[in-house]
Amino acid sequence: MLYFGSIFSGLNLFYSNATLIWLTCCLEVETLLYFAAVAFLFSKDKMRALYGKYYKVADYLCALIFTAFALFILARHTKAWL
Repeated sequence: MLYFGSIFSGLNLFYSNATLIWLTCCLEVETLLYFAAVAFLFSKDKMRALYGKYYKVADYLCALIFTAFALFILARHTKAWL
C-alpha cells in the first residue's frame, strides 16, 4: 500500500482515465516482474550464499543511498524556504 501510495502521490490526476489505467497496469506488471526476478535469483544457492556473505555491505550501501536522497530533499526544501 505504501509503495503504490508513494508512487501515485506525485501523479498529475488531470490525465485521462485511460492514461491513468494504463500507468496503473504498467506499474503492476513492472512490480510483478521485479519481485518474480528477485524470487528467481534468491532461489539459487549461489545467490543466497553471495547475499549471506555481503549482506552488510548491501545494507550499508542502501543506507548511504537513502541518506543521500534524504539530504538532497532536505537541502532542496531548505533552499526553497530561504
